[in-house]
Amino acid sequence: MKDKKELIVYDKPNSLIAMKLYEGKALTALQLNIFTYLIANIDEVNCFVDIQEYSGTANTSHNYTISEIEDALMGLKTKAFKVPLEDNKILITSLIDDAIVDRRNNRVECSINDNIKPLFKELKIKLGYTKGNLRTYFEIRSANAKIIYEMLKQWQNTKYEIIITVSELKEKLNLIGNYKAFKDFEINVLKKTKDEINSSTDMTVSYAKIKKGRSIHAIKFIFAIKKTETNENDEMDKISFQIQDKIHINKAKEKLMIVDEFSDIQIYKLLMIAQEKVENKKDVDVYSYMFKNLYYTRKKQPKNMFSYYMKALEENYANA
Repeated sequence: MKDKKELIVYDKPNSLIAMKLYEGKALTALQLNIFTYLIANIDEVNCFVDIQEYSGTANTSHNYTISEIEDALMGLKTKAFKVPLEDNKILITSLIDDAIVDRRNNRVECSINDNIKPLFKELKIKLGYTKGNLRTYFEIRSANAKIIYEMLKQWQNTKYEIIITVSELKEKLNLIGNYKAFKDFEINVLKKTKDEINSSTDMTVSYAKIKKGRSIHAIKFIFAIKKTETNENDEMDKISFQIQDKIHINKAKEKLMIVDEFSDIQIYKLLMIAQEKVENKKDVDVYSYMFKNLYYTRKKQPKNMFSYYMKALEENYANA
């Protein structure tokens, strides 16, 4: 077994792997609540979860019993996940370490598995969760709405719309084989999710259907954070990159021959976009995709190199 002190190098940017670890795994709303609370408190060695306050039950109509909490933790503990590493290696692990349930004081002690903590440290920043602002997430009652909300929220600083195929979305929601008629999927999942996110969270969302032939092939989600009197600073500017993130950033600099055109944070954002674009393309390497679109951008000599290059990656101006 790998020594936990030894550096584990993942083969993709961290938050992309982190989201995929629990998407499509049929986690319940309660399991998602508990795990998201652990993400918000990931820097603590052991996290004490007060069941009434942080399991999503405070000020709601349903109070979970200690037995339900135990069952939720059993599900989190017993599910096995594969994490891709470099050099074609796979890490098989679970989401959480051992958990202690304190029935007398109505709380649990647990933490995210040490081997995958680096993945979720970055995701915590992208989602913006802290111990104090989780109430919004807990107000979302359905697991489908929670997963779609997180999918959109991780892009809140760089995008206002994303496109995802219906099959990919069903996979994220563990609904492959369900709702074979699109109208049933729209009524029971899309519309309910849209209404719940709009009414219960800090985000407004709508969607459009994209056809391929006569069938609905993909969904475009259009979203924005609701305006408040005070604007929060962009948390991406505060990122303290993990060692494995630096490896990918430095590799991108070398492959793309970047000297001082972009900051590390900008390169990281560009990597995330490129990784998403090539994820389902078998014959396209992420660095080749970035290089071709960067070459195209440099030829255009735009005033704002970063903004133009980001758009070029999103739209694949170079037809890479």
